[in-house]
Amino acid sequence: MNKGLIQLSLIAVFILAGQCFASSSLSFDKLLRSHVDEKGPGVSVIVTKGGETIYIGSYGMANIESGRVLKTSSEFKLASITKQFTSTAILMLQEQGKLSIKDDIRKYFPNFPPQQNEIRIEHLMSHTSGFYRNPKKIAVHRKTSTTLEKLMVLLLKEKIKFQPGEKMSYSNTGYLLLGKIIEIVSGQTYGQFIESNIFNKLGMSNSYYGGLDSNSKGVIGYYRTRKGVIKKANPVDVSWAFSAGGLVSTVDDLATWYRSLSQGKLISAESYKVMITGFKLNDGSSSRYGFGLNNIKIHERKAIIHQGGTPGFRTSSVYFPEEDIYIAVLSNDSSSKPFNLTLLLSAEMFAINHPGYSRFDIEQTQLNKLLGRYKVDNDSIRTLFVEEGVIYTKRDDSLPYEVIPMSLNSFFYKGTLAYFVIDEDDTGKLTLSYYPRLSSTPQKAVKL
Repeated sequence: MNKGLIQLSLIAVFILAGQCFASSSLSFDKLLRSHVDEKGPGVSVIVTKGGETIYIGSYGMANIESGRVLKTSSEFKLASITKQFTSTAILMLQEQGKLSIKDDIRKYFPNFPPQQNEIRIEHLMSHTSGFYRNPKKIAVHRKTSTTLEKLMVLLLKEKIKFQPGEKMSYSNTGYLLLGKIIEIVSGQTYGQFIESNIFNKLGMSNSYYGGLDSNSKGVIGYYRTRKGVIKKANPVDVSWAFSAGGLVSTVDDLATWYRSLSQGKLISAESYKVMITGFKLNDGSSSRYGFGLNNIKIHERKAIIHQGGTPGFRTSSVYFPEEDIYIAVLSNDSSSKPFNLTLLLSAEMFAINHPGYSRFDIEQTQLNKLLGRYKVDNDSIRTLFVEEGVIYTKRDDSLPYEVIPMSLNSFFYKGTLAYFVIDEDDTGKLTLSYYPRLSSTPQKAVKL
């Protein structure tokens, strides 16, 4: 690939209050360049604050074979990010008085076998219905396309593994049923309802319910083998993804979507609050999942997130409500980890220090000084050791994880953002400071 084409593959805009800040833009660019192979599948990302675009960029290839680079307007399969749209559609219909999330699903599926306790729409939305993650033997069935009628026959044969509301267990099955409920109640197909009531209303012109191709602008999905060889993924037909993962969009459209959702342009503030609040379980406790969205903490801040994965694509989005910051990362490499990039981009926004995660050739004599056992507390030991030339760490009797040196005294966990630094304390003892997920507060361990 020539130099000019490589430069065109990185498109970045940094805007805040009408001013350009090149240094911050370059820091975001650097993150993309350091975590994405310019000649392989790549990513599109967006960062907004208060509804204003702080950064939008793309890096890598949309189609390796043809040499087409990714653009910020490139369209990606959203996979499970679709679920927040599906939940919003249900809440819109509830506000229109056409259904209630308290409805027993047998109101819409009268042939569904009776259960000990009723399964309500809200159980499907919160992954507390008891349905398995996917219908049994779905991998065999989805080698070819299906019809909604055949899909429903398959789903309604499913048995539940626990009583509704007992606990949260992620279920695509539940969200496929929600799509059918939307069709029954609205009189439109799922795709028609989403496009007319959400995409068209918000001007999301590059978003749609996927067809057989599921991507008209030529973003090809890839994956990597264990040896790192890049191969084209075999896509799942959208008839199987349906309302659990069948939407296509761009990072710019996703930013428009979430801003509109959080600002009450689609559903009321009350409905939105229910959507982002962990669902209350039968025992009175709450899960971290609301309706189509997770409520967790990132960088010790409140965060509303969801991720997605389908053959050839991985997706991640996060909203920090107190800071009004939204980040979306879309990748056409199903072996990638866009959530890691989401963490790094948000760390930049919050001025959180983090390492560069570049391999350092540490000398054996220096490494030997650091190897050994480190006491975390009275009941736990973290061990740093070498086996067959590879550096590992493990805690107590857990599985070992490969770590890679970044400097004379720091290491990161391969494939993750977790890392640790080993320093001497005031008494000359070696202290290991472990930082999970870019945490600003390390877990300490002293060498024995």
